[in-house]
Amino acid sequence: MSQKKLLIVFPTPFEAQNCFSYFSNNKATAQVGDSLDFENNNLKCRAFVMGYGCECSFNRAEKAVEEFAPDAMLLIGFCGACKENINLGDLFYQGTCEHLESFAKAINAKPAKIYQSERIAGKKLKKQVSKDYDIVDMEYRSVSEICTKKSIPLLCLRCTSDHANHRVPEAFFNALMGLDGKDNFKAAKRTLWRRPLSILLILKLYKDIKPVKAKYDDKVLEFVKSITL
Repeated sequence: MSQKKLLIVFPTPFEAQNCFSYFSNNKATAQVGDSLDFENNNLKCRAFVMGYGCECSFNRAEKAVEEFAPDAMLLIGFCGACKENINLGDLFYQGTCEHLESFAKAINAKPAKIYQSERIAGKKLKKQVSKDYDIVDMEYRSVSEICTKKSIPLLCLRCTSDHANHRVPEAFFNALMGLDGKDNFKAAKRTLWRRPLSILLILKLYKDIKPVKAKYDDKVLEFVKSITL
């Protein structure tokens, strides 16, 4: 019997780096387009960084699926909360496979409906979609469509990095996200020159996300290490 394969996709290096470090014995640095192969629970695994949610990143993800031909796929990263009763660091999942869902439940992730936004979601958008959706990201629907087309089971695991009423510096982060799915620091810097008060919002956001990132790293490793097919 051939060894089953699991593809683990992260939108950004920030979300992927701890997994890359752990499974490479601190030898691999995650960058957009990078992949890392390793074995876990008798599975042939590949971690892959697709980039921010945009057409270029989705093409990158689809190519990774075609090349690796996985038996199942995970999409892992951060999200924004749409509902006011959701806290920072809460874990959620949505997917197409009950077997994979069982591993998400084991780390206390809750089922959710995910709204895919084309850009960073601020308070206004979150409120608009909060009646029908729990959290917002930029990749789930498009990645799900790739998996549906290829008949690949998918589980998306998300951790909330900002709550429903968080003042997110939308202009800065939207400028930071390049059309190639990579960071565009020049555009982000120009935005800061035009909107210097955004610096205060960025500092607060990173202060809030620091303990969340520690929880995210621990839970994602626990989750990935537990997966069997």
